[in-house]
Amino acid sequence: MREVFVGRETELTWLATTRAHVVGIDGEPGIGKTALARRFAASQDRPVFWAAADEHEPELAWEGPEPVFRDCVVVLDDAHWADRDQLGALRLAVRRRPDVFVVVVGDLGALGDGWRRLMTERVTLPGLSAGELIRLAALCGHPELSPAGAARLHEHTGGHPLHARHLLDELDPHTLAYGSGPLPAPRSVVTAVRDRLRRCAPEVRALLDAGSVQGRRWAVVVGGESDAAVATGLVRRTGKGLEFTSALVRSVLYHDIPEPRRRALHARHDSLRHRIAAAGGAPDEALAAEIAREATRLQRDSRTQEAAVLLAQSLPLTGDRGLRLAALEAMLVAGDLARTLPFRGWLAADRSRRGRYVYGYQTLLMGQVAEARALLLHALDLEADEGPADLDARIASQLAVIGVVTVSDHDMITFGARAVAGAREPWVAAFAWFARALGLAVAGRGAEALELLASADTPGAPAGLDGLVARGVIRLWRGDLDGSCADLRLAVHRAAEGEPLRVGQALGFLGEALYRRGELAEAVLHTELAVADAQDNERVWDYAMLHAQAAYPLAAMGEWARAGAHAEESARWARATGVPAARVYAAAAAIAIARARDDPSWALAASTDLAGIYPAGEPGTHLLGAVREEALAQLGRAGDLGDPPDLPDGLGASRARGLIAMARGEHERALACFAEARVHAAPFPLERAFVDLLTGRCHLLRGRSKAGERALRAAYREFERIGARAYQDLTRAAARDAGLAVDGPGRPFDDLTPAERAVAGLACDGLTNREIADRLVVSVKTVEFHLGHVFRRLDISSRRELRELGSAAGIPGVAP
Repeated sequence: MREVFVGRETELTWLATTRAHVVGIDGEPGIGKTALARRFAASQDRPVFWAAADEHEPELAWEGPEPVFRDCVVVLDDAHWADRDQLGALRLAVRRRPDVFVVVVGDLGALGDGWRRLMTERVTLPGLSAGELIRLAALCGHPELSPAGAARLHEHTGGHPLHARHLLDELDPHTLAYGSGPLPAPRSVVTAVRDRLRRCAPEVRALLDAGSVQGRRWAVVVGGESDAAVATGLVRRTGKGLEFTSALVRSVLYHDIPEPRRRALHARHDSLRHRIAAAGGAPDEALAAEIAREATRLQRDSRTQEAAVLLAQSLPLTGDRGLRLAALEAMLVAGDLARTLPFRGWLAADRSRRGRYVYGYQTLLMGQVAEARALLLHALDLEADEGPADLDARIASQLAVIGVVTVSDHDMITFGARAVAGAREPWVAAFAWFARALGLAVAGRGAEALELLASADTPGAPAGLDGLVARGVIRLWRGDLDGSCADLRLAVHRAAEGEPLRVGQALGFLGEALYRRGELAEAVLHTELAVADAQDNERVWDYAMLHAQAAYPLAAMGEWARAGAHAEESARWARATGVPAARVYAAAAAIAIARARDDPSWALAASTDLAGIYPAGEPGTHLLGAVREEALAQLGRAGDLGDPPDLPDGLGASRARGLIAMARGEHERALACFAEARVHAAPFPLERAFVDLLTGRCHLLRGRSKAGERALRAAYREFERIGARAYQDLTRAAARDAGLAVDGPGRPFDDLTPAERAVAGLACDGLTNREIADRLVVSVKTVEFHLGHVFRRLDISSRRELRELGSAAGIPGVAP
């Protein structure tokens, strides 16, 4: 199993800043002690000497050369297995060398007193958080782990990374997110526990079986079998009885009990959980009604995921239409579309108002938007019958969301307001707020939407986590990338900690925010995680958007096969759903690849799907700009545009005007437009560097090679910093065509004479011509003469440009 590192920022900061001479890293086996030490070692500029021992080879083995104990880091991995004499000699060698930082990894309690006295600081690693488990899963090839699945995995493993990885390999993500009861233990743990169980007396095994049914802890009389159970090492004493040493041990025992005996053990207890397990799926209307009452309580506490899992268990118990509809709606709210599909025929036959609503909701999540809208409008028109008091608001919420994706101002505004006004249950209100806020933003009223969501990050806010996601999305569209990332990260974190979140696209939008911020590798991780989660739960509704968001960073990175696969899937599902928003996302994915490949023909073809749909009232929903105009200009067909197009202000419009002017030979106007575009692109590193690339091309067309080289170098540096390899290739190609190189160190001052460098250096320091003349003991006319030559040679026109050039490149022969 390959080593993967996640989290541990606090511990890394401690290792980097501590003033201690010797420190220790402790924790359970497999918790990540060695991975932390290796990550710290990799960050060091000074030499690192690494030695390790193991149970079968106690002699410390050094990786690489023998250590030289001088201004270095020494890591002793699994030091508790090391030969005591060797450890003692090593301690004597380093204790008088304060310039040697020693990191001791392992069971620190097993080390001798000498090392413990020398070790002035130590840390015991805890498990990972639920949010960190999501990242761990993605890095280990399981990007489909949802926040709900992560919360359940964390509850079961305590965040132990090795145990979590085993379960991720052995279980499907749907079971992790929506299953009930204890999760199975990893096979390695199962083998170890069963080995101990084989040595148990029957009465001890019976005691342990009975305890595993009750939970992690259970009351038991002290003495007799309880003493023998403690002796197995599988349980320990607690205040009023026994406790399993870990949830994994309890899981092994629970799943090893034969089903009939397990049901009989559950039947000894009266709680709802035990009664459900004892029923084993046999029809029981009274039990189903009790489940419904408990689920209602959970929903009122905004614990929608728990309610959905509980109600799913009621489906085989009841034939009652109302209870079934409540269960299916709860499962849809929790994102568990897959397990509602076997009931699709049953829903189609239900003609009640609530039945039409649930059927329409399911149809919407399957991506059949027009049919879903018709079903929901029909449900809204039906006379009220039995069902929840805020059914009208539930229906209106879905219609408002359909209004957003079909870009219908009337639907998104009207139904959004109706949903918020009519919501009664907190979980209904949260989604109503989400639908209304996004509707306002898409209709061009983003500031108003943000004002409504001002308190969305406050726990218990009416908008819930859905509202926090909406605020993050709107901030993304309005260019507040830091605020967007903060909101979306917080929403995902709180969902992973157990709060209800029914908006499955949060990870996708977080990925898009990271993409716009230039964090391409992180963007890929989050967007592909969002795609996998949607696919696992068959949320067809999300496919076009999430696949497009996954294509964006991959295109910039030059990962053509992966970007193309996502773009094709986005286009396929956009065609299948026919939703305008899906068509825009699919076109955006194609355009992202076309731009990264410098293929305006492809971009022009993709732009045809945008006609009449984009821009929406909030232009920042995408950074597409005037795609058709840009493509025609790049293809040399600016004449096809006729009069200069009337474009709205913004990044895309300024960039398009610049490309049109450049195509028409109006280079000064083009440069002015690109300068304006660069101001608009300030929050977006990739877009800003792309404008620099266009600026460099324009300078080269004018014959200003120095200015062109500077702009291309600026673009190349930024593309290199963010990992946009496709755009690095485009920049190198533009430079190569002009006989330039931009991937080495820039030396713009090499062509200056020594006298010119001296004058340029003092000008960069802010001195006036008179002050430069006094310093160099020459006349002001001489200074002006040299500066004139400097400006012409460097192709600049102001002292500000000279200072910027000097601060970036340095002036040879002039002290900084």
